Amino acid sequence: MAGGGFGWLVALHLLHIRIDSAYFLDLTCPNLFPFYWALKLPHILVSEAFVVLGLCFFLRAEHNQRTRDYVGAGFCYLIAGACRPYGMFYLMAATVLYLTMWYLRSKGLHRAIVLRAVPVWMCVPLLGYYYWIFKLHPVFRWWSLPGELAPAPWLLAFSYGLSALFLVLSAWRLRQGGLGEASRFMICCLVTAIVLAHIRSLLHFAFQFATEILVPLVMIVIIGLEQSITEWKKRGRWAHAGIVALLLVNSFTSIALAGQAVVLVMRGDFRAERQLLDAYSWLDSHSQSRDLVLADFDNSNQIPQYARTSVFCGYINAVRFADKLKALQRFLEPETSNEFREQLIQQNVIQFVLLTAAEEREIAALGEAPFLKEVFRNNAAVIFSVTTPAGDNARLPMARKMNFRPLVNISNSRWPLGYSSLKRRES
Repeated sequence: MAGGGFGWLVALHLLHIRIDSAYFLDLTCPNLFPFYWALKLPHILVSEAFVVLGLCFFLRAEHNQRTRDYVGAGFCYLIAGACRPYGMFYLMAATVLYLTMWYLRSKGLHRAIVLRAVPVWMCVPLLGYYYWIFKLHPVFRWWSLPGELAPAPWLLAFSYGLSALFLVLSAWRLRQGGLGEASRFMICCLVTAIVLAHIRSLLHFAFQFATEILVPLVMIVIIGLEQSITEWKKRGRWAHAGIVALLLVNSFTSIALAGQAVVLVMRGDFRAERQLLDAYSWLDSHSQSRDLVLADFDNSNQIPQYARTSVFCGYINAVRFADKLKALQRFLEPETSNEFREQLIQQNVIQFVLLTAAEEREIAALGEAPFLKEVFRNNAAVIFSVTTPAGDNARLPMARKMNFRPLVNISNSRWPLGYSSLKRRES
C-alpha cells in the first residue's frame, strides 16, 4: 500500500531507454499513495489514518451492533473531516450508499438503519460548516474553484500498478463465491471514491477524492484472494519468496520517490538564497501587517513565511487568482508602460514592489518612475516603496478615474489574501 504503480520504470532512462513519464501518475500525483503523503503531504496521512480507523469502527459496529462502535466511527469521520474535508465527505457518501443498498435488499425500512447511520448524522453540522465556508463565504469560496480534471480511467488504473491488476482477479473470485457484508461495504467505498473523483462538473476539487481509492481497492483484493494466498503459502518457501518479490516490486515507486527527493536536496532545490532572505527581513522590519507587496509568483509564495506583510498574488487558490496573475505578469513585462504599473499599484493600494536582480535589469525603466523610491538593494533583490498618497480615500478616486476594477479589497487589503499568503505553492 505504501508503494505505487509502475512509475519506477521511468528510471530506465538511466540505461538510455526513453520512457514517457506522463503515463506514470504515481510519480507526480500526490493524491494516490501513503508514501507520497508521508514524504511531502503529512496532513493527508493524518486524515487518512482516521479514515481507515473510521472504516474499522463501522465494520466492527456492523458485526456486533454496538452503539459505542457506531459513535466511535462517527468521531473518526469527524476527525478526518477536521483534517481534510474530502475524507469525511467520502466516508459519509460511502456509508449512505452501503445503507441504501442494504435497505433495497431488505425491502423494508427498519429502525436499525437510524442507529447504523449515526456516523453520518454526527458529521452533518461539520458538513454544513464546510458548505458555508467553501460555497458562501466571500473569501474562502474561492478555494474550491481551481481543480484538476481526473485522468483517463485506464491511466488512473495503471497508476495503481499491481493492485489494479489483482483487483480484476479478485472481482472474478468474489463474483463466483458471493459477497459478505464487509465485501459489500468495501465495494461501496471503492465505487464512491471513483465516482467522486470524476465529478468535476459538480465539484471543482473532485480529483482530491482519488486519495480514497487505494484503501478499499487493496481490501477488496485481499478479501477476494485471501483463500488463494493461503493455499499458495502452503506450497513452501518459494511461495513466500514470491509474495515478498511482489511486495518489493510494488514498493519500487517509493524507492524512486525517495531517490528523487534526495537528488533534489543535493541539488539545492529546497534552499532559499541568503540575500533574498535579507530582503524579506528588511520588509518585515519596515512594514506593517496591512501593507501589500507586489512580487513575482515565486517570491510571493515565500514572503509570508518571513515577513508580516500580505502579497498581491500568492497561492493559486487566492481570490481572483487568474486576474491577479495576468496583471502581475503584465507588470513584469519589459514593454509594459509605467502608466499601467502605476495604475495597478494605485488601484490595489500596494506599498512595496520587490524585484529580483534579473527582473530589475529587464525593466530598468521602473526604477526611474516617479511613483517609486528605491529603499533596499543587494545582489539578489531590489525593493521599492510607493511614493504616491497612501490613504485609501486618495487612491480610490484615481482608480475610478482610470476605470480600473480593484483586484484586492481596498478597504481591507490583508483579509482577501490572508489565507492564501499562509500557503506555499506545492512543488
